[in-house]
Amino acid sequence: MNEPHLPNRFWYLLPEHVLYEAATALDPEKMARKLHRILYTNRARIALGRHWNHIAEFEFEPGTCVERSDLIYRWVPRNEASWDDSQWRSLCTSPAATREFDARKKAFDERRDEFATLIRSAAQERYSARLEDTDWSVLQEFVCAPASVMPMLTHFASEYDCREWHDALSVFPDQHAVGRFWRILLWFFLRSTKLGQRRLRNDWEDGSYAFLASYADEFWTLDNDLADVSRLLFPSVEVKGA
Repeated sequence: MNEPHLPNRFWYLLPEHVLYEAATALDPEKMARKLHRILYTNRARIALGRHWNHIAEFEFEPGTCVERSDLIYRWVPRNEASWDDSQWRSLCTSPAATREFDARKKAFDERRDEFATLIRSAAQERYSARLEDTDWSVLQEFVCAPASVMPMLTHFASEYDCREWHDALSVFPDQHAVGRFWRILLWFFLRSTKLGQRRLRNDWEDGSYAFLASYADEFWTLDNDLADVSRLLFPSVEVKGA
């Protein structure tokens, strides 16, 4: 589809890192043209979505969960969505578009490496013995177990290591933002660590897309990995396109 029009009652929610993804793409100009086409075609209905850790700040205590409206970082004004290709290319390749997200992506990669070390060490005993199995169907079952995310989460974020947060986050499907995103991380980390699948350069970006999609009624994507993780972790979301 050359001009991806969306239905009239459809609001297009893009992750706030979409400019970063464009700037760091293998072909930034091609990505900028694609972004421009989507924004211009649907310019009255575009919003940028917050990153998961910004949303988690709203959930300051167990049982406090954000509403969908809290996901919106800002609406994209019609005049910005009408920019031409050259304006988007300039914005997408600016240092301001990449600085913060470079740090977030680096943290993602570092946590993935530490996670690989963790489950190969004595600390692996904190996880289910099923992690010894490399059968992906077994690992899928593990990832969807309500409490499976807690050992990894409390290892990296000790503030959640209390009875109240354990009770609130040991559910499936997840309700809290922190539970949603860390379960996505668990899926990506296990995929590369246990099954030896190659690490994709956009795993962090894909995780952010899956997080925002977890709050949607429908998620449209042509990315098979994104479709798979959304169907697995967020069964109430209707995934279409892949």
